[in-house]
Amino acid sequence: MTSETDLLKADRRALHFIAECAWREKKTIEYLYEAARDFGCRIFKTESCVALFFDFGKSSTVAFRAEMDALPLSERTGLSFAAKNNMHACGHDGHMAIALEVARIVGKKGLSFPDNLLIVFEPAEEEYGGAQYLLSQPFWQEVNVTSAFALHLFPHLPFGNVFSREGTICAGTREVNVAFTGKSAHVARGEGVDALSAAVEFLARTGDEIKRSEDGFVSFGKLSGGVARNVVCARAEAEGTLRFFEKEFADKAIKKMTRAMNEICRKRGVTGTFDAQRGIPPVVNDKKLLARAKKAWEIFPAKKQLIGDDFGVIAESVPSVYFLLGAGETADLHSDAFDFDERVLRIGVDFCLAILEKIRLG
Repeated sequence: MTSETDLLKADRRALHFIAECAWREKKTIEYLYEAARDFGCRIFKTESCVALFFDFGKSSTVAFRAEMDALPLSERTGLSFAAKNNMHACGHDGHMAIALEVARIVGKKGLSFPDNLLIVFEPAEEEYGGAQYLLSQPFWQEVNVTSAFALHLFPHLPFGNVFSREGTICAGTREVNVAFTGKSAHVARGEGVDALSAAVEFLARTGDEIKRSEDGFVSFGKLSGGVARNVVCARAEAEGTLRFFEKEFADKAIKKMTRAMNEICRKRGVTGTFDAQRGIPPVVNDKKLLARAKKAWEIFPAKKQLIGDDFGVIAESVPSVYFLLGAGETADLHSDAFDFDERVLRIGVDFCLAILEKIRLG
């Protein structure tokens, strides 16, 4: 006879094996849909997501968010169920397995809670737009979601312990893109206008003017430009990320970068473009919901994290709480070696079932 723990592990491993990147989670959606068909819940299935709704006859609904997408990494865990192309290097396979097991237990055992329950599997959390997509779906309004929570596996926190904090817990982000355009010429002629040196100066100045601090930082991970070693670069582009806990920090950083770009353009005779519009807000926990959750489970104080999570979009829409589940000493998130002890999944399930009795407003 298959135990609940066996099913939980089997789900995690199957979902890990079929890892799919943002907006392409087709096999994952089919797996979740097929698994949930006999749970006795209403299933909302769209082209890009699936959600399980348990109607307990209440006027309000609590949503439990789990992410579906993987990263375009070549896995080096050595697991027998390792994915062949992409990789669940952020624990989303574990989050889905926990959410699916919660649904299985609620459905099979006929459990009921003070609010209706919507278990929603989000696409594209690692890219952009997944949370916005969920909020735009008719089912979100139809079931009247009034609160939400999410649970994220987290390396280097004590195994099996749950962490959270009042207020901001995860950083907001902005995708920073800057480009400089000059004039191409053979280096021997001395007639070109060098876009690459303008970009390099911009990166150096940004590093000097926006120091990494507990309030946030700017980091550029990609610089590209030029066609040959002996040709003046006519166009150079840099891509980076801005992380912040308060909007004021982001606004000041954007102003400094815009000013730097304009001054470099005037000095060097290049033209420039700057964009930092696309991003997500910080994840801000609701104080009352967190206090209620603490009545059901021991929740340890968490530090603010400079990682981003678009659960912040949901938290702007309804009162929400974001929890971290300690995975012990594992490889870092987004590492091609990331893995976790599967025993933590059962703890995650028990935690979610416990707080569903408490995590509501009113």
